[in-house]
Amino acid sequence: MSFPWTVHSHIIPASYPRSFRRGVRDLQISRLKLHVNEYRPHPSCSNKTRSPASPGATIIFAHGVGSTKESYEPFLADLLIHPSTPTINAIWAADAANHGQSYRLNESELGDEPHWFDGAHDIMQLINHFQSSITQPLIGIGQSWGCVHLLLPAAWHPRIFQGLVLMEPVLETGYYHFEEAKARGVPERRLARNGNVGFSVALMRDSWPSREEAERHTRKLKYYAQFDPRVLERTLRYELRDLPDGSVTLATPRYQQAQLFMRADPPMKGYPVSEDHATKDRESVVAQGFYRGEPARIKEYLPGVHCKALYVWSADESFISTESYRRRVIGLTGTGRGGGGGMAAGQVREVFVEADGHSLPFTAPGNTAGAIAGWFGEEMGARWEAEDEKWKGEATIDPMTVPREWTDRVLKL
Repeated sequence: MSFPWTVHSHIIPASYPRSFRRGVRDLQISRLKLHVNEYRPHPSCSNKTRSPASPGATIIFAHGVGSTKESYEPFLADLLIHPSTPTINAIWAADAANHGQSYRLNESELGDEPHWFDGAHDIMQLINHFQSSITQPLIGIGQSWGCVHLLLPAAWHPRIFQGLVLMEPVLETGYYHFEEAKARGVPERRLARNGNVGFSVALMRDSWPSREEAERHTRKLKYYAQFDPRVLERTLRYELRDLPDGSVTLATPRYQQAQLFMRADPPMKGYPVSEDHATKDRESVVAQGFYRGEPARIKEYLPGVHCKALYVWSADESFISTESYRRRVIGLTGTGRGGGGGMAAGQVREVFVEADGHSLPFTAPGNTAGAIAGWFGEEMGARWEAEDEKWKGEATIDPMTVPREWTDRVLKL
């Protein structure tokens, strides 16, 4: 399978320290790493001429739980070659510290309690580490859990991104879905497993005697059977891991995945009380005996998002695209202090893609890329060029001299 880019792989330090004490094995000596891919598109991907003054946009990509960056390559390729996509200078994507090739780098140092905010700190680490190779504008694209790693930096730093594409972001534990289902008369005993993927992840198979058997088993699963063939090929290659004895396991351990959806409440025997346990609220509840505290905090940051944002949803109203959930998320985005004004100001939009379920870039990479490319062309291409021209007309930057107008205003006080 060929792709329209040249890829360079890097290994860089992950952010330090991690947000939970048990995020690493040893606080004093454990340091984590990130496996990063840098995709440089071939010149044929753009119908516009590049120049030093206008080299093209940079995409920062963040993946979902259990997936690896390589599984999104068919989607990213479809996005690059779409005629509406403006010139892209590079795409940068890292495996989260406990996923894929990053997990292999960190296997001996990684702890057993990951924190959702760590991925956001790692994205900022990536951007700062490669800042000399990154061109403006920066566009963040994420799917599912990966959207968290882009939304938080966007709220912390109003100019880190000029645009966000958020494919079915996971910003809740499922508490509100449970309450709505109970109101419809759904038996409570069925709610937890139907409403939080963590339960099925915790029980899924993660060991096979050979790669042949692992791939055969994976292909038969309903979830993977829906994948675009190109995506499935990358998934089988990068999300299964060959072991020295010939057996095969998951590239991302199932416990690392399950922990991201749900944490023990109260803590298991021998485990400490974590930093967010004392102040957890009802929205943090996953089910009896489990919680996850970060989603409620993440939603508190949404009003401060300043940049343009596009939410991409499945048209079939999957668990992560119900109208009530969308309203809760979109209604907050960019509407607070420091925010860009939200949907009312034209800063936030949503589009729907005909696709099966939550994994839009896997089941319908072409349709998903087309919906995003349309927004790119309308919102990012021409707008960025117009802003660039406007900046050229601004006052010359002088960091030393006090402007006369500033002095005049002071003297009038």
